[in-house]
Amino acid sequence: MCEIRPNHPAEDQHSPPIVERSTIEAVLGPLAQAWPPDCWRDVTTIAAVSGGPDSVALLRAMLALRRPGAGRVIVAHFNHRLRGQESDDDERFVRHLADQWELACEIGRADVPDQHPKPTDRLGSEEAARIDRYAFLTEAAARQGARYVATGHTADDQAETLLHRLVRGTGIRGLAGIQRHRQLLHGVSLVRPFLQVRRGMLIEYLAVLGQDYRQDSSNQHPQFTRNRIRHDLIPRLESEYNAELTPALGRLATLADEVQQWLEQQASEWLSASALRDSWDQAGPVDLDCRVLRQVRPLLVREMFVQIWKSRNWPRQAMTFEKWNQLARMVHQGVHDSQRCQSIFPGGIIARRTGDRLTLDKPDQPL
Repeated sequence: MCEIRPNHPAEDQHSPPIVERSTIEAVLGPLAQAWPPDCWRDVTTIAAVSGGPDSVALLRAMLALRRPGAGRVIVAHFNHRLRGQESDDDERFVRHLADQWELACEIGRADVPDQHPKPTDRLGSEEAARIDRYAFLTEAAARQGARYVATGHTADDQAETLLHRLVRGTGIRGLAGIQRHRQLLHGVSLVRPFLQVRRGMLIEYLAVLGQDYRQDSSNQHPQFTRNRIRHDLIPRLESEYNAELTPALGRLATLADEVQQWLEQQASEWLSASALRDSWDQAGPVDLDCRVLRQVRPLLVREMFVQIWKSRNWPRQAMTFEKWNQLARMVHQGVHDSQRCQSIFPGGIIARRTGDRLTLDKPDQPL
């Protein structure tokens, strides 16, 4: 853990005013604690910079904390080309910022869209944009030999994400919110060290530095659900119900993440215990012993099936709670009801119960 120690006024007559020092500490302190500079001083790190205040603050804070070492900080920007000239101006701004600090800059560009997304298409277009953006960041990390990719997601992003998921419907995994870190590639980690820092504090930090940034005009459009959550729902909840809503949601995400990790560990153990013929570790069908799994609560059985789907790269988008529950019922139903029953799930995945055996497979691989 790293402690930030700004110079004391008595030691440095050029120290910034107390209010400015407080703002700087409020940003650099949490960053150093969440992601100690010694972890990345000797490795290459990609800083994902959109040009907005969060990512620009991340870059400036990283540069403030950077210690002498063999590592490099590389700026990466993905131009989604969804806002015409505004998108191109964002790209130019990020290039200029990287040049100012003598940093290498990776630029990616999306294909020119046929048209701007309609409000009804926003969720799909946002997901497609996210996939494109992270594909670019992953490729940039591999090309540059980076150990980390850092993004500027904040506590406000976490709160908005949780509320958005609650509105649409979610479970424990969804309540865990934005992950603080995850693996992009072998040896490459995605880190989000600002998840406990408020966006307003980052804007104050940039003001102290005299650092400008870009604004995405589409973030103001009220026809998009996430914007209404940001500009209407959260302010109303904070003013009328709980002024500390955002940190409260952050704590909920942390607790849900801990529960989710426990669930995954338990489910993995039960999966290993119930898999027949070492089928879990091999390609092809997965055979499960329902006599073992009948001891397990449906919550863990559902999580176990999620792990199977992920390991086989089977489609999960259309696997609703009802679908996962249907699989759990196939495990728990009595033998007399299941001498031979079969269900087909999204993506053509076949689940067949024969006696005490449940077999999962793809349709092009005969059971």
